[in-house]
Amino acid sequence: MKKKLATIRIEVLLYLLLAMAAAWLRMANLEWPPLDNAEAAQALAVLQETPAASSLWTENDSIHSISSTYKVLTTAVFQLFGTSDACARLIPALFGLVLVFTPLLVREQLGSARTLVTAYILGFSPTLIAASRTAGGITLTAVGILVAFVLMLYSDNKARGIWIAIALGFALASGEEAITALIGLGITLVVAWLQQPASEEEDEQESDGVSRYLWLAPIVALVIASGFGFHLRGISDLFDSLANWFHGWTHPRGVQPLTLWAILPFYESLILVLGIGGAILAWRRQNRRGFVTLSWVLVSMVLASIYPARQPSYVVFAVIPLALLASSALVALMEQWAETHLGTEIIGLVSMILVAFIFGYLNLTAFSSGALLPVEDSSMLLLFAGAVVVLLVAGILLFGLGWSWELAWRGVSITVVMVCFAFSFAAGYGQSLGPNAGTGRELWRPQASTSGMSMLVGVLENLSVAQTGCRDCVELEVSPDITPGLAWALRDFSQARLADPLLEVQAPIVLMPEYGGLSGLANTYTGQVISISERWGWNGSIPRYLVDWLIYRDAPALQERWLLFALSDNFDLSE
Repeated sequence: MKKKLATIRIEVLLYLLLAMAAAWLRMANLEWPPLDNAEAAQALAVLQETPAASSLWTENDSIHSISSTYKVLTTAVFQLFGTSDACARLIPALFGLVLVFTPLLVREQLGSARTLVTAYILGFSPTLIAASRTAGGITLTAVGILVAFVLMLYSDNKARGIWIAIALGFALASGEEAITALIGLGITLVVAWLQQPASEEEDEQESDGVSRYLWLAPIVALVIASGFGFHLRGISDLFDSLANWFHGWTHPRGVQPLTLWAILPFYESLILVLGIGGAILAWRRQNRRGFVTLSWVLVSMVLASIYPARQPSYVVFAVIPLALLASSALVALMEQWAETHLGTEIIGLVSMILVAFIFGYLNLTAFSSGALLPVEDSSMLLLFAGAVVVLLVAGILLFGLGWSWELAWRGVSITVVMVCFAFSFAAGYGQSLGPNAGTGRELWRPQASTSGMSMLVGVLENLSVAQTGCRDCVELEVSPDITPGLAWALRDFSQARLADPLLEVQAPIVLMPEYGGLSGLANTYTGQVISISERWGWNGSIPRYLVDWLIYRDAPALQERWLLFALSDNFDLSE
């Protein structure tokens, strides 16, 4: 009894530690980076439903469909706490945290160990962290999809059909990404049903029980989209998402398919390696649930690859089932590790492999930076990498021959998990919280608002205080070419208006894109150039110099620069 209580206390403590770590990764410095254009379009749509609606933007200006669920919930956040980048991302961050603990719904079926491991894998996934820090409906969709999947596959509760329908309806109302995700989930379940033995009549009856309630899903979606009856106009957002999804088939605007596949090894190396192990384990055990989960991974990636308007966020719906497979493999490995005596042999092997990895990484870094050899000498990079691999394999073979193949396998597995976790965590932290989050060099964001956006707002506030004594009361004219990100950044400037290209500029401050051709203002205005955003500057699916990008995130990026003009008689931008 005491042993059981101690186990429960340790499990609760581990969940508390996970909650703190996952919350920090999702909510720390939520203002960074400034909202990009896609995020800002979502936030501006919400802003238009509040008294603080921006005169610089209308929903008709946006090419992005709006997540109904995000709009309903974030409207409440804006009215309670005001508008900011952090408030715009608060709902996705909270649901990203909910996503981490979703496996607890089927803890009895999964087992306490696998449930805990799955939660940790979801909590530290770089892709899910980035999704949680992105304004929009992607994490809301993910929660609905995952709840429906785990209840359908693992739960034996008689009322699960109702909850599955509610979860699917919630996902459907959360954005156009849900349509692709729901189609992928539907194809997966059809494949699972076709593989089901005809003798399993009980399972068929349970499946019928679930399908009996599916009609509730569109009703739930309509109720959520309407703001539970308080905002009936919101229903149009639901149909706009559907129309935008169909529009994506005829108007390609997405990233290249290989970019989606590259995210898995470059950011999700731990989940990918363990997920492959989980798939092999499911095949060896003839685990039908494992086959269904693997099918969901493959179907999600294939659907995302063939959809012309694909975005990096679509990888989320492959990462989630891959995490379920990864947890089964990691639990099996941990059971093996628990049986291993922590002697000098296993410590020595793990240390040897780690030292080889670190040595190889440090030298690869030196090669990439040009400290040891010219960067152009790529043949030496390949030669060096091959030499490290040969030495590692030779060392492991000698260990297996001299001591034990079982110990060799366990030492290698421990090291691979440690290295993959370190690589994934570093990539995830840099992608979401590091300086590179505000650059156009991460695969998650084809376009990113830079620190220059915040600097621009700061300069405008200083100019406003200098002229009016108020931080956001200065009269301001902005080019009609304004982007969603800039419109969101200028939301508090009540005297801002779009410039009429047919009329002479009269405002004391003018904002125009660099390509605007404004030589006529040079006589009376003082100008300053500010870079407010970046987007990918490479041709192809991934950066050309892959090693440089992997180590330093060194890749070409195209800057979007705007000109800030202020009347020379009133302001001095040099101060």
